[in-house]
Amino acid sequence: MITTTITPTPNEISRRFDAAARILEQFAGVDAYKEIADKGSGFMRDRIRKASKGADGSKLARYSARYARKKGSTFVNLTVEGDLLDSITGVRDRDEIVFAPRGSHPRANMSNEALMAIHQFGTRDKTIPARPAFGFTDQERGLIAGVALMVMESVTVPKLRNALGF
Repeated sequence: MITTTITPTPNEISRRFDAAARILEQFAGVDAYKEIADKGSGFMRDRIRKASKGADGSKLARYSARYARKKGSTFVNLTVEGDLLDSITGVRDRDEIVFAPRGSHPRANMSNEALMAIHQFGTRDKTIPARPAFGFTDQERGLIAGVALMVMESVTVPKLRNALGF
């Protein structure tokens, strides 16, 4: 038996997805990029809120005893005073989606992006330990790829059915 495999490059997949997304938007009013952006940021927020885990799957460092007393819990979910997690959104930039914390934190007097960086990397004096929560787990990346695949299939499957006479 002789076989060969053709694997589309990421660039080819991106072009195909973009074409499918344009068709969906034009004929069905569906914004595929927004769909993926909303799902992706939702996966990240849910993981941090519900499991207190970072993008690598490890538990996030606990809050200090003093801060935990103020918050009423040592469970780390980055949701006190302004809800940093709700500021994480995905925004389309040409043919990609950029995820970032947006806006500013009402009590910290800084941007949510700067505040997320402090939590992500910690402070030099270690008063705030690194809590690498921002990013996606392999499972989340797979789920996001699944959403993208569903978008492409929703356009290509009907076209194939029509072409094959089904």
